[in-house]
Amino acid sequence: MTDKELEAYQKDKGKKYFSVLNSMLDSTLRGLGIGGAAVSVGKNFLLDIYERSNRKRPEYVDSVWEFTKLSPPIYSKISKLKNAAWNFDNKKRRKMMTTEGFALTNPAYEAGAKVITAVTNVPLDRVLNKFNNIQGSLDEDNDMWQRIAMLGGWPEWQLKTSKQKLVDQEKIYEQEPNKYNAWEQVSILKQYKLKKYELDKLKNEDDRVKKILELQKSKNKVFKPLDSDKPWEIKMREKMKKEGKTDEEIKEAIKNKKEKNKIRKQLIGF
Repeated sequence: MTDKELEAYQKDKGKKYFSVLNSMLDSTLRGLGIGGAAVSVGKNFLLDIYERSNRKRPEYVDSVWEFTKLSPPIYSKISKLKNAAWNFDNKKRRKMMTTEGFALTNPAYEAGAKVITAVTNVPLDRVLNKFNNIQGSLDEDNDMWQRIAMLGGWPEWQLKTSKQKLVDQEKIYEQEPNKYNAWEQVSILKQYKLKKYELDKLKNEDDRVKKILELQKSKNKVFKPLDSDKPWEIKMREKMKKEGKTDEEIKEAIKNKKEKNKIRKQLIGF
């Protein structure tokens, strides 16, 4: 383990210890009545403000939601409505709503169930979660202890390891290439030895997805996108993000590189 990895591990470990101690303190304060609950909420509000101050986009307005914890029933209802709205706010989840159809994995069901639960107190979201738990417990790809835990009520996403989640994602992407970005779809098609003129005809995403599914069936091979095919802009953005650069700095750097490439082409022709 390198010094940088060790530092990150110790930092993460410290956060977990702090979270446990903070939860224990909250339980003690809430046991003292309304006064203790008010102190707990105020403390967590200030901690949230401090944590957000280290982010590139703090969005301090979201810290105000901490005050709703003074009344757990109100906080529960607002949280459910926020989670339901998040499904529509997230681009990937919105796309899944149109592609998943009537499957229980469709985020539209989750969003609708949370809204109904928040408004009517009918625990429809719990019924949906129980269906998902039963489905997960019947999945032979899961370990026995995970299947037992799912039947006990634990959500699948909390039990699966990062490696299992990656394998699951790869399986979904194999069946639904529309979940890949444009450059990833092109990278897959290149591995099927498609010529440039053939790729040029596949400008539309639906055409690329249809072609990938056809080739998977006819060639009996499934390819993943190659990192070497990743556009330089994405590579540059990822590298600068790791270096802690701001969005404005990244945008300016990409703009400057584009300008340099434009001048170079004008001077030397490539």
